[in-house]
Amino acid sequence: MVKALIVTQNNGTVVKDISQAAHSISGAYAISTAQEKFTSTPTVFLSGGSTNLNLGTSSDFDWDSSSTNQVCWEMWLYPTSWTGSDNILWETRPGSGGSSVGVVIFINSSGKLCFYFNGTVYGASGTSVTLNSWHHIAVCGTGGVVSMYLDGVRQWTASIGYTGVSSAFRIGVRNDGTLGQAGYFDQMRVTKGNVRYSGTSFTPPAGPFASS
Repeated sequence: MVKALIVTQNNGTVVKDISQAAHSISGAYAISTAQEKFTSTPTVFLSGGSTNLNLGTSSDFDWDSSSTNQVCWEMWLYPTSWTGSDNILWETRPGSGGSSVGVVIFINSSGKLCFYFNGTVYGASGTSVTLNSWHHIAVCGTGGVVSMYLDGVRQWTASIGYTGVSSAFRIGVRNDGTLGQAGYFDQMRVTKGNVRYSGTSFTPPAGPFASS
């Protein structure tokens, strides 16, 4: 089931969660037509630093890649610059910085996709994300294994049978309001009960994501 699908609506005048959950969205962000993944579909622009989308606290965002569960977080991203260190895509930890319990998905200083939880970083291998290009990014967990995909190609897998509670689900910023990923974001989808992608490769969706 889709637990969140964040897109622009009403001719690009608002950002909404069009899933059945319809989570409220706060934060600091802009809507832009400068880079559109899909024709006539404005995107969310985050300038880095503390800009972000915040969907608040909900069990819909609890990460569960244990043996009996399936989860997938994905988005289209057009990065425009790096911070020089970690560039945050998704953040679920509480508090303000430090090694709190929770899941963080980020791009490191080498452009590699990484998965953090409870003080340990996984990944940091595979193809580098490039600036000023659209990329499909997906992280999928099932059967105690997490797989990270870039443009439909699996970058790495790791045994992470982790079940964690989200304190606040944020896109594009760390929990202390820093290290935000700058760029254009579209089709930010959270799915539970369906891993969506598996194997070594797949063809990323050719159109806007379905809300089911």
